[in-house]
Amino acid sequence: MRCEYGHVPLLDEQKSLLESIDFPMESKEPSRRQWNEMFDELVVFWKEHGHFLMNRRENLSLYPWVTRQRVLYKRSSCTKEELLSKSRIYLLERIGFPWTSDRLDKEWQMRYDELVQFLEEHGHFPESLSEHPKLYAWVKRQRARYKGIGASDISEHQIEQLEKIGFRWSLYRSD
Repeated sequence: MRCEYGHVPLLDEQKSLLESIDFPMESKEPSRRQWNEMFDELVVFWKEHGHFLMNRRENLSLYPWVTRQRVLYKRSSCTKEELLSKSRIYLLERIGFPWTSDRLDKEWQMRYDELVQFLEEHGHFPESLSEHPKLYAWVKRQRARYKGIGASDISEHQIEQLEKIGFRWSLYRSD
């Protein structure tokens, strides 16, 4: 029979050895139990999606927890204080958890790939909101970013990628 310590399954003999040295089998600390529950939730998310990119609105409890782990890790590496234990770091790294989020770059690339597919299927870029609302809004945002309008500037690499597929920065021709 197997027993679990946190999220790690133990054999009966392993459990007996731990009990023989008075090892605490169940955490009395709500924070440890809570952390393990959130970690388990993260593992389920990763297994279902194959990545750690999550939507803040769709993952109300997991998204802030993931963000907090990154903050604690970063602060721990800047100070001598252990804000995130070595065992927690190990568990997160064991599932390939990235300590920095490249969510925006990955989302941009996914939308770019979608734009390329749209272009291949239709022979043109989305020209109206009714044609493909999300992609049209994204294209409009790229033009605004190019002009320096918006939360962030567009990178040189992103400009090159868009221009490579014939993207026009203005809807109006100047001829």
